[in-house]
Amino acid sequence: MFRIAAPSMPRHGLRDLCRLALASSAALLLSACGGGDRAEDYKPDAVLVFGDESGAFASFTSDSGTSDDLALRNADGSRGGVIQGLTYSVNVVDTDDLGYVALNPAPSSACAYDYSGTTSLSSDGEAFTATCTRQYILSGLNAFETVQAGNHTLHSTATSARYVTTTQFLCNRNTTWSQVVAHAFDKGFSEDCPLDGSGAYAYAANGAKVANVDAQLAAAGTRIAKGTLAIFMVGQNDVIEIYNDDASFPNLASKKAEAQRRALLLAADLKQVLEQGAKVIYANVPPLGFAPAYRDVPHADECSAYGASSVKRTNGNVLPHNCRMDEIVRAFNDALYLQGMSSYAQYKGDRFAYVDAETLTLSYLKNTSYVNARLCLVGSAEGMKMPDGAGAPDTTTSLPYCTSKTLVDGGSTSTYLWSDDRHLGLVMQLAVGSLGATRAANNF
Repeated sequence: MFRIAAPSMPRHGLRDLCRLALASSAALLLSACGGGDRAEDYKPDAVLVFGDESGAFASFTSDSGTSDDLALRNADGSRGGVIQGLTYSVNVVDTDDLGYVALNPAPSSACAYDYSGTTSLSSDGEAFTATCTRQYILSGLNAFETVQAGNHTLHSTATSARYVTTTQFLCNRNTTWSQVVAHAFDKGFSEDCPLDGSGAYAYAANGAKVANVDAQLAAAGTRIAKGTLAIFMVGQNDVIEIYNDDASFPNLASKKAEAQRRALLLAADLKQVLEQGAKVIYANVPPLGFAPAYRDVPHADECSAYGASSVKRTNGNVLPHNCRMDEIVRAFNDALYLQGMSSYAQYKGDRFAYVDAETLTLSYLKNTSYVNARLCLVGSAEGMKMPDGAGAPDTTTSLPYCTSKTLVDGGSTSTYLWSDDRHLGLVMQLAVGSLGATRAANNF
């Protein structure tokens, strides 16, 4: 009865990722693809993801406060249905309209989930009067069925019927850089997504900063070992915290010094993982000075030569950006790469891959084919909905509920560079992941 996808894991080999790089004309991606057969050789035993929400998963539980019509129910009718594998990007959702289902005989309770009589698909009738709506989780499919129960009139004859749609959250699709890397090596996040394969484990968490990485590594325990690929994207929340904290860091110099200090702490964590035998990919902090949340506060007096030269687009126009944020981002990234990880970056490229998400994003920003704006709606005021249809909170915590159905007018996942006002959009998540996967495959 249900035309809905069964669990499966996408297979995106490294050759496919290189073809994507060619199609996107992204020189930085292409440079990592190489040639020959090397791209198929490296096969990690497991992929571990550490850091912040850029690589994290969330789940949604429809709680008791949701209305009867919207609550996601389990098969026994109880509330508390769960949707898993939501990411802080643009989630892929498939909605299938099954149409009218005629019921014979009429059920004792119009909205009951279980029905032992005869069902049949029916063509559109003259009228349908819904008496109630219920939503039921489809076990194991990360999906739910929306049932509008009532009377369906067909050829002037009223029949007990339901109007049925199914909604599936395809959490095994690539929407984050960490999924791109894991799937490139045939690993999936089955603990977070029931549709995915196995072999990848996410310890990354929403809001995580450098100080949280130690606990994430401890949680991974003995999974960090020879044969493991550990991937990190963290530092963005640190940079934002430093930028906002004028009491502790009252000027640019003190802000940059704190960013450098935290970057060196992170470098120590990366080295620890390398010393345990794992191989490491680190993706650095993107250019937040251009993000919608910060770009319109220029701090022009703090622009360095780097900042001034990084904003001109291919059509000659200059993008607005926040020079103070630029400087803090660059201080963090340079300290980690040029000081903390310099020996590994220069001499141990077969164990450590550095993905320059900052420079990569700047290359897209300069290209007029891409839009420097947020893609997702934010909160119920803009029409953002949670999976069960209730209004989403009016904060950045609504990002896991962003889908292709909750985008700004005219927004495109292939051209908009930010998901919300500070997180990379789908096109950049895929680009960063592709670069990381190809570097690992070619160098490790």
